[in-house]
Amino acid sequence: MQNLYWCDGIECIWPFSISNEIQVEEEDTGEKQESSHFVPLLESLEILQLSFLENLSAIIKWERRVTAPAGTFSNLKKIVIESCDKIKKLFSPGLLQHLQNLEEIEVCMCKEMEEIVAEDDEEGMGACSCSNNKTSSSSSFFNNNNSSTIFTLPKLKIFKLSGLPKLKSICKGVMACDSIEQIHLIWCPRLKRVPFSLPLVNGQPSPPHALRSILTERITWESLDWDHPNAKNVLQPLVTYSYYDGPE
Repeated sequence: MQNLYWCDGIECIWPFSISNEIQVEEEDTGEKQESSHFVPLLESLEILQLSFLENLSAIIKWERRVTAPAGTFSNLKKIVIESCDKIKKLFSPGLLQHLQNLEEIEVCMCKEMEEIVAEDDEEGMGACSCSNNKTSSSSSFFNNNNSSTIFTLPKLKIFKLSGLPKLKSICKGVMACDSIEQIHLIWCPRLKRVPFSLPLVNGQPSPPHALRSILTERITWESLDWDHPNAKNVLQPLVTYSYYDGPE
């Protein structure tokens, strides 16, 4: 494991040497780290953990016209974003296309987080240009969303969101995640839609074969919409309610 320590002023993540695992945590040194060089290829990175970076606004920051090199984050398996209060959008659509080996996403206690997958590739988001991906996972699924964009994360197993008071959207399209095992949605009061696709059996939705548990608050579960009207009934046996049941 390689630990990289940054000062409070960091606004985006620029990689140093490539390793299999990088953790970034806040260190109050009183100095400001800045870099203008182009982000090198991050093919070997497997785990990225960013914690307590109060000025972090983007994982990778570059202009819209710049395309992410092939292989960027191609071996990334786990990403954890914790207590980074200025970041509003985690992934752009273009960057998400590179994350085909991603197994775990965890985002917690980020006060300004609004979208997990941004609606489009914006300047400063750290993405390549994106076209609609109409290739879904191998199973057929119900798609009642007006967007034709399908984001396929074939190896994603764990998806955890917690303490995100401004989160409004996971993504505008559909997420095809056949390997999903755990979904945690805790204290995301503005979130209204869950974009995960559900496989169809005789025209009716069924839980993804690997899904074992959904952890959420009762008030959140009752307010969430899935694309299929019968999805909640199908998934209810997998739901466990957390102790947190909304603000007093």
